[in-house]
Amino acid sequence: MGLYFFDIESENSGLGTFFGMPFASVGAQDVRNYAVFGELEYQFGENWTVIAGSRYDYEERENGSQFTFTEELPTPTITDTSYSAFLPKLAVVYNWSEDMSTGFTIQKGYRAGGSSQNAGGDISEWDPEFTTNYELSHRSVLLENKLSANANIFFTQWKDMISSINPRDPVTGDIDFLRSFTTNASEAEYYGAELELRYQASDWISMFTSIGYLQSEFTDFVTNETVYTGNEFPDSPEWSGSMGADLEFDNGIFGDLVVSYSEASFNDQSNDLNFSAESHVLVDLSLGYRKEWWSFRLYARNLFDRDFVTGRRTATTIFVNEPRVLGASFSASY
Repeated sequence: MGLYFFDIESENSGLGTFFGMPFASVGAQDVRNYAVFGELEYQFGENWTVIAGSRYDYEERENGSQFTFTEELPTPTITDTSYSAFLPKLAVVYNWSEDMSTGFTIQKGYRAGGSSQNAGGDISEWDPEFTTNYELSHRSVLLENKLSANANIFFTQWKDMISSINPRDPVTGDIDFLRSFTTNASEAEYYGAELELRYQASDWISMFTSIGYLQSEFTDFVTNETVYTGNEFPDSPEWSGSMGADLEFDNGIFGDLVVSYSEASFNDQSNDLNFSAESHVLVDLSLGYRKEWWSFRLYARNLFDRDFVTGRRTATTIFVNEPRVLGASFSASY
């Protein structure tokens, strides 16, 4: 069992220009979050375990923001709201042996609502989102503890999914920040599977691989006469994965090699192919030396300096990935 408390107060202000026009903005936030949670585990028979838990969450939130095309700081508009949620969890696990188990879990999820103001001065408010999560999992250790294999199959349903909308100009494709807002998608869902394998090939090398598959969809999402129903979530590639190896020699030399892959994905809810992130493969490498109390490491991220688009703000303005980075680090413990 446990108790949780979180409190944050923040203020910000700024003066500048927006497309050549002076602007002033202010913001204020005061959030207090309280929660009580607990979990019980009961084993019956030789192989079965039941896990039951819950969390009650209560949040008080004051948000204030104001944006004006002047050179004087405005007074923020304050909204005062509170949210609460009861989040149960139930899981059943069957232990085939000490090294293998299969479980099924149902759990409720939640994120509080809020409000914000865009650059055009419009205030948007949104309700909390709730999820129902189903997961079938398998955990196993094989080959005299040399091979571990973990797999998950999952399905999540959203109610009132919180979603940020950045409308684009229909001619130029530019994001219109004056009309951006946050709202709720009535219903959404995703499902998929994950597989992770790790093999201790010898005393000095461990190899691993993982693969993930994801299908996402807004099943009911219409806002401001724009229909997103049937579209995929932003930044949700269908396929992703990685493979690599960790090295650890008796003489203190260590290193790792990781090759990762991500399929192309959309940047926003409209699923416009002109505004999407490209598929890519990245290679990271490191090599180091470790003594009893210190270690030194050389590393390379994006070893082959691959370039790919990660996002598009306009038809002609794009975001790209981090270039090749070479570095060194030293650490000591005492």
